[in-house]
Amino acid sequence: MDPATCLSLAAESASICVEVMGQLKRFVEKMKNAKKELQQLLERIQRSRNFFEMLRVMLKDLMNGPARDFALAIDGQAWKTTTNELQEVAGQIVQGKASLDIKAKFHWATKGSAIGTLVKKMKDQEDEILDLFTFINTQTIATTRRDIESIKNHIITQSTLHEPFKDLHIVEEQHGHTPEPAQPHTPLNIRTWLGHILVDGHSEEYLGERTRLADGAYWGRWDKVHHALQVGWRNHGELWGNAMRLQTMEGCQYMSGFTPLHQAAYNGATVEVVQTLLKYGASRTLRSFSAQEFNYPDLTALEIAIALEQDHLFDILAPVVRQPVPALVLDKLEMHFHGLIAEQIGSGRIRNHKIYLPPLEPLTELERNQCFWFPVKLSVAEGLNGFVYQLDGRDLVVEVRKSPDSGESTMWRVTEDGFFEIEDAVLF
Repeated sequence: MDPATCLSLAAESASICVEVMGQLKRFVEKMKNAKKELQQLLERIQRSRNFFEMLRVMLKDLMNGPARDFALAIDGQAWKTTTNELQEVAGQIVQGKASLDIKAKFHWATKGSAIGTLVKKMKDQEDEILDLFTFINTQTIATTRRDIESIKNHIITQSTLHEPFKDLHIVEEQHGHTPEPAQPHTPLNIRTWLGHILVDGHSEEYLGERTRLADGAYWGRWDKVHHALQVGWRNHGELWGNAMRLQTMEGCQYMSGFTPLHQAAYNGATVEVVQTLLKYGASRTLRSFSAQEFNYPDLTALEIAIALEQDHLFDILAPVVRQPVPALVLDKLEMHFHGLIAEQIGSGRIRNHKIYLPPLEPLTELERNQCFWFPVKLSVAEGLNGFVYQLDGRDLVVEVRKSPDSGESTMWRVTEDGFFEIEDAVLF
């Protein structure tokens, strides 16, 4: 097979993998205790897609190099047969016998060896692609040669199912108790959304540290800010990089919404100060509520730095988008996410307690599978600890965490069209 035909076949096969993954993902997420065979199939589909995509890239390198006129030892018909079988098996699993209930349909779809046989064929196909990688590497110029073993390991890592929100240490409020000191992993493990902006419901120690943080940022006392950030993480398990000054009920209407990062831009802090704030969870995309000295009320820290000509901060404050999502899609996700929160807490409680619901744009700054934690005070919603949430492509995955005596936590998927409960999230 010539390289151009092989490239076209690789692109077509990758597209089929994407299509089938979309079908199976929704099906598996709604199943309780999904069978191991289906999980293996999902991982193999994701691996195949990534191998096809890498093959496509390497073939382009080959076609742009000096050696072009040769054939590749590929059984194209066998590849097509395997992808056709993949589509057929996926269709049987998802659409199968419509008259069967979910449990019966699952049993029907997974019995026998159809899935195991297909996984074996896809494994053989993967081995063939790896041989192609090695051959292509010998035919390309030195500057485009790649480490095949590193490519393989990277693809396997990126194609392994990831358990959402695993090993996150979250300090949970208990009846009549101050939260125990946290045992955090690293400051970047989980961001904290501090949506409770009223002074009510907090301990005196907590209020004191939050006030010292806000005062330090306001006056540019960055040593005090750093100390407060450390206390927030060590004693409360919270990242205070986005913490606003806590308010009384009357003071809420005058809130600026300035975080320590906004104050750093306003006060012309050093790059090192900003780096510390980012380490403790500050979001570059977060906007203020009110900024009377400026032309617009809703400013990012970068906009403040530009307005005040703090040019040494332009680069460090420029948002770095690691998970791009179209603005219109993000707005819809945010609307439905807030709807889910309102369903769990109650719209009246959200209004009465002046809860600032989480915007989703800060999620775009995070690496894949990083998440935010939005704790909910017991005084607001009895039995509800809070929400853990992260992006999954153009969807949002949310875990509603409940206290041990209030039932099991639940998992939800939020899409452009709404939100629905799932048994578990399929994440890579």
